[in-house]
Amino acid sequence: MSRRASTPLGHVIGPLLRGKLSVRTVLDRHFGEGALRARVLRALTSRDLATATITSSRARPLETRCARRMLALVLMLVERLDAHGVACGSAIWQGSLARRLGLSTRRTQPGGPLGGIREVQRYVSILEASGALKAHQPDAARVTDAMRARPRLSIVRGASVVRRWSYNVVRFVGVLPHQLSQLARKQRTRPADHAQLEARARAQLGHALRIATTQLEAMQATLAYLRDRPRVPI
Repeated sequence: MSRRASTPLGHVIGPLLRGKLSVRTVLDRHFGEGALRARVLRALTSRDLATATITSSRARPLETRCARRMLALVLMLVERLDAHGVACGSAIWQGSLARRLGLSTRRTQPGGPLGGIREVQRYVSILEASGALKAHQPDAARVTDAMRARPRLSIVRGASVVRRWSYNVVRFVGVLPHQLSQLARKQRTRPADHAQLEARARAQLGHALRIATTQLEAMQATLAYLRDRPRVPI
């Protein structure tokens, strides 16, 4: 199985990029009818590709290669969200995302920007302008080593400088649809990992119960734990 197919949402991302799954089908199956779907749909059809502003002309067709890539980018970010709803790390490095989207990472002209990375930046800008997510690159000096790439040699004004760039940090605005969050959790888990996942789920339940202010909130947190807790692999 390829690395792409083995990621949590690879079985959706691959067919979507190849045109085997339509954009409409993915939205209907996994995005529900909530705010995130509306914001993503706005990004796919109503934003200008160059400026990220609302286009004055008619909406773009939904079933285009650009729309498939932008929606696939959303799924790539979703599958990398941690327990705090944050995506960060080498898997969402712009070059990594560009390669998974089938975009070239070669420079469009000598000394110019990388073509595929520029396209990823454009998609993120459009999704931000549509209110679907927020992304930023924190100061590398203010984050932990886990949030920084390995040291790299750069040429600055003719001098060699070793730098460590921080990874981008992405958060989705609002709560993810239940269908989408459940889909991201459905990945093959080794039996040895189950105890760790169960302990994490219990810790999250304990935190939810501590901050609950009403009995109803405590019951909802318990039900969410019972519904979403990791199952023992068969």
